[in-house]
Amino acid sequence: MKEKITTVNPNLFLKFIYSLAALIGLPFLIVLSSLAFIDVNKADNTKEIATLISIMTVTYITVPILVVLVTVLWQLVARKKRETEKLIFNQKIKYYCIASCRYLLATILLYYGLSKLMGEGQLHTSFLLYGNELGSLDPSQLTWAFFSYSKCYNACIAFAEIFGALLLLFRRTTLLGALFLLPVLINITLIDYNYNINAKDIITALLLMDIFLVTRALKTLIPFFIYQKTVNPQDLVKEYSHTSTSNKTLKTMALLTVVLIAFITNYHQIKPPQTNPLTGAWKATKVINYSDTIPEKNEKLSLKLFVDGTTATLKKTYQFEDFKLSTNKQGTLMMQPYDTLHKNQLIGNYQIFHKDSLIIKGKEGKDSIYWVFKKTDR
Repeated sequence: MKEKITTVNPNLFLKFIYSLAALIGLPFLIVLSSLAFIDVNKADNTKEIATLISIMTVTYITVPILVVLVTVLWQLVARKKRETEKLIFNQKIKYYCIASCRYLLATILLYYGLSKLMGEGQLHTSFLLYGNELGSLDPSQLTWAFFSYSKCYNACIAFAEIFGALLLLFRRTTLLGALFLLPVLINITLIDYNYNINAKDIITALLLMDIFLVTRALKTLIPFFIYQKTVNPQDLVKEYSHTSTSNKTLKTMALLTVVLIAFITNYHQIKPPQTNPLTGAWKATKVINYSDTIPEKNEKLSLKLFVDGTTATLKKTYQFEDFKLSTNKQGTLMMQPYDTLHKNQLIGNYQIFHKDSLIIKGKEGKDSIYWVFKKTDR
């Protein structure tokens, strides 16, 4: 009887672990949710970044304090109960901690999965980055550019995260979802740490949450996988269930809340219709700079244009430069260098044919130009 009580009644350390697992994902969910209302991708984003940092600071301080308070409160309330009541109370609190862990983990993974599929979210690289030399990219930019190259691969990662998250939402499939997500999260953790991706804190928390869910069934998994013993299927799900919690309305509301939060936090990432028809990557097929007296120079001139919204990168054979771009429906454009040391702004007209051919005629500084481009993927 004592052994059974020990397994059901966790000590103070285990209560802390359960409380930590239940709340560790909360600060990240709050920060990710705030991105639905804070646009950090705008040009002048100093105020938005400061707001986001303030939210992160408050949540990162508050949640650890909340974990300690929950642990202490759990310990105090459990002490006052009789032995039988203590068993029931501890089992119920353990269930709610596990439920909180799997719902938070599912919500965050749904966010990341949908972010890869909806518009220009995760693993999207701006066309402007393609104007940089490979050696000038830092590890995180290099990794981002590498993964953004294949939309199919991104979709596979996204569907894996979404599928695993959906399995976590149901008690009978929680263990299956946690086991399915384990190699996915380990792989992402290795990438984030080895390529210095900024989201190391988030992926570490997500991996620990997933490991916590898997370890709830270790007493059943070890005999099955190591000793090849027959196990009762009910033992695989009993740690994720509780007989006294059968409120279907509450469960339905929780499921809807998870899905709703995941969609709302990603809604702003749905790419709106492009207002700038030049957005994309363009490679010159014909370059004429009329001020050049040596025809061979034009023939050897490599020219690429990368446009993303109101920013453009012009990459020539030996240099590249960023411009502030403005266009209008009449077909005129102006490219003003961001670097004040360069005075050669580009003013002229553009024409687009069949959506993949571009002609720019005008002046780059004092030099008259005639450039013909073909649209490319990169």
